[in-house]
Amino acid sequence: MMDVLPLRPWEAMHRPQHPCPHVEEWEDAGGRQFLICETRRFGPIVCPRSLEELIRYVRTWNLQREEDCWLWRGQADYRWPLDPGAVRRLKTGLQTAYWGTPEARVREYEDELLDHARLTGHGSRPDRRELSDLELLAVLQHNGAATRLLDFTSNMLMALWFAAREAPQIMGALVCVRTAKRLRASDLQRPLGELLDEHGETVLRWAPEPLSARMLAQQSILAFAPTCDEVWGALPLQDVAIIGVPVTLKAEALCWGRVLLGYSQESLFPGSIDVSMGG
Repeated sequence: MMDVLPLRPWEAMHRPQHPCPHVEEWEDAGGRQFLICETRRFGPIVCPRSLEELIRYVRTWNLQREEDCWLWRGQADYRWPLDPGAVRRLKTGLQTAYWGTPEARVREYEDELLDHARLTGHGSRPDRRELSDLELLAVLQHNGAATRLLDFTSNMLMALWFAAREAPQIMGALVCVRTAKRLRASDLQRPLGELLDEHGETVLRWAPEPLSARMLAQQSILAFAPTCDEVWGALPLQDVAIIGVPVTLKAEALCWGRVLLGYSQESLFPGSIDVSMGG
């Protein structure tokens, strides 16, 4: 099955080498033109060809409230679904018929994960305060466990750098959640299932106390919601925008990210060892 919709003849003539079909130009009310690409996973998405065009496009959005915090996530390949680690793990290990109730399956997996962590002595802080479900999931994810939590950042340019740093010949994607609900301090002590049931399909966001220098450097925010099973993935697309990152924008993002903002493997992954220059 093709990853993109069939092209009309004039589109095929101008098709770049990476799987990103040029469909049409869209003009906003201000006369600004943007490239639209039709994808099987997310439908039609705007694909800015430069950093300047990306900023122009985002400025067409309405900021509903000054206190709103948009969440950004960069993905190197636009064909990747919006699936957190727990969903990817369960989809790999389960037959399709057993995946019929995805949220129930994720909760069952989460309960087992949390129980195992607490039984093996990982359910409290060094000061002996018990960790809530959400706090413990954040610790487990930081240590490599597959959870329902998805990593986002409050910084669009940083998310763009992450979308650009791999697969230079494939279009990437920027994911923006524009109305995620911020958790209150009192919410952290509530059972996770209770939080999810109360807020329905609303995406919830939480900026935990940084568990490492990496989380601080990347301005990390964790987002989660009840699991859905759609062509775009497991995260509900309630006021979620997808922006394509063509190869031209990837190249520009890496260049200006390094020169103007100091983004690099060393600055955004402090403490890691870069072995790419090894003999």
